[in-house]
Amino acid sequence: MLDPAHFKGKAVLVLMWATWCPNCLASLPHHARLYDAYRDKGFELLALSVDKDAADVRDFLASNPYGFPVAMRTAAHRAVLGSIIGTPTLILLARDGRVVWRQVGEVSYDEIDMQLRSVLEQ
Repeated sequence: MLDPAHFKGKAVLVLMWATWCPNCLASLPHHARLYDAYRDKGFELLALSVDKDAADVRDFLASNPYGFPVAMRTAAHRAVLGSIIGTPTLILLARDGRVVWRQVGEVSYDEIDMQLRSVLEQ
């Protein structure tokens, strides 16, 4: 269980992804690089799986471990972040919790990096 207090005051990139989404899987190493580069600067990454079966996610992560938090998307996440129309979906939250950027589909590492640096510098 992830404690919401862990994210307080941090810039948070929420990644809505799925084990069956090729673009999601291709982007995970880039997200891991971003996480490693910025986590000590007030950044947190939360990967929320939209898979129907948590066992699929556990099996995937057993073979592909990442250092960032991964959870299953819940109704509470949908209530706060809204619904999604495709995967991957990226939602960047400023340190005060405001949504400052939202993108559906494949996004380059450089674009995410630019958006993230802008939020961290505020």
